Amino acid sequence: MGLLRRVARARLAGLVIRRLRRAGFTDARYDARAFRVRFTTDGHEAPTILELAPLLATRGGRRRERVDRFVAGLVRSPGLPLDWEQARPLLRPVLRGCTPGTLLRRPVLPFLSEFVVVDSPDTMTYVGPDQPAGWGVSAEEVFEAARANLSGAVLHGVASEPVVVRFVDDGDAYWTSHLLLQHWLERLAGQVGGAPVAFAPERGTLLVTADGSDHLAGLFAQAEEIYAASSRPITPMAYASDENGCTVPYEAPPGHPLHHAAARAERLLAVHEYARQAALTTAHPEAAGAIEAGDAASTTDDATGPADGSPTPAEGTAGTADGTAGTADGTTGTADGTTGTAEGTAGTADGTAGTADGTADGTAGTAEGTTGTAEGTTGTAKDTPSPAHGTAGAADRTPGPTYGPASPGVGRLGGKRGSRKGGSADAEAGLPGLAELRLAGSAELGWRTRAVWERDEPILLPAADEVQAGADICAWAELAAHLRLAPGFEPARWAADSWPRR
Repeated sequence: MGLLRRVARARLAGLVIRRLRRAGFTDARYDARAFRVRFTTDGHEAPTILELAPLLATRGGRRRERVDRFVAGLVRSPGLPLDWEQARPLLRPVLRGCTPGTLLRRPVLPFLSEFVVVDSPDTMTYVGPDQPAGWGVSAEEVFEAARANLSGAVLHGVASEPVVVRFVDDGDAYWTSHLLLQHWLERLAGQVGGAPVAFAPERGTLLVTADGSDHLAGLFAQAEEIYAASSRPITPMAYASDENGCTVPYEAPPGHPLHHAAARAERLLAVHEYARQAALTTAHPEAAGAIEAGDAASTTDDATGPADGSPTPAEGTAGTADGTAGTADGTTGTADGTTGTAEGTAGTADGTAGTADGTADGTAGTAEGTTGTAEGTTGTAKDTPSPAHGTAGAADRTPGPTYGPASPGVGRLGGKRGSRKGGSADAEAGLPGLAELRLAGSAELGWRTRAVWERDEPILLPAADEVQAGADICAWAELAAHLRLAPGFEPARWAADSWPRR
């Protein structure tokens, strides 16, 4: 990172810290490495995390205005609405990787859970598990109301050949959350030129193309690039609809031309989530239960560029962002809805680029059929967790990858996930260490996850394809009979006492 960029980041952090402390949030602290600010609001023990990267894209006085709006929103509305009738129209579902702490959530996909937020112009507040009782309703009613508030926007017209549609969120459209709606994804078939396959690599980006198209392989690579570069990633995996119209992981069994690509994406998700779990559990135990607020919310007149550190689109033309109608003829189109737009049925059979933008995004993103670009978008920074991977423990508490039931609108590939609950470091609690999960293999031979057990001592293993104990590598199945499900960990970890004896 260049000197000028470091100075700009430090100045922005100083601005935010001053505003927060002036408003009474005296414990505000800057985390330079993560480029975010942590502080605690009144009545909450868990810290709020403010991601600064999106704010960096706003210049001069507009940046200060956004910071002031955000802080003012905290002061005016530090809590959730007390009345159900007031809260219900503000609820939105969000698809996120699991986060530590206590929030209302339910598993929906491998390593992904559905959370509920109260969406306001300047902040987004996550709903806790006890809040539904305070509103006099059930948790199920809260989830249903949140889903019902999504626009359910669709594209208009019919594609004459397989294309790519890129939905870029302005912070209010919640495009990635639309994957939670039953039948929503499958209804895009006419607009993408075949059975839809979707990618949600980060909070603000949803990519959809047709199964079997020439674009699909390139979108695996593009989704991984966006996922790896984003400060707000969700998942590099691909998703499709099952026979009930529910969103499930895209199936690419052995022998399928995209088998290795799909397997790599699934395992990258595992590696990322277990690494995040270990970091939060051991190095930053105080982060358990943190609520990440993201950046100050954009409004419709805040047209900002890409967030810090993300590349700008290389090609593609901008389309309309008026939330009305469009076409799906391989050139441009729009997805209409009440909150934001998702424009573009982009790309042609030869891999040329198309576009998609959001109402307050201010940038046009490309969606090529080959490698594509990894556009970073801004908009409202309302977010929490990072992604996770779906090799969770079985319901019968026997070790090995498995999946549990999913919530309505999402297929039966859920499971137990998230991070271990608790607020003390492993050393302080006398817990075994957390083994690292690594990606092994190659595009030619296939991809595997490998749990690394460095020393012959008690360990908590992540679910993996294989385990390296010292210099020896064995298949997970060889250890299964000697492992015990460790309680309180999401994603699941398995306790082992010593290296296997050969």
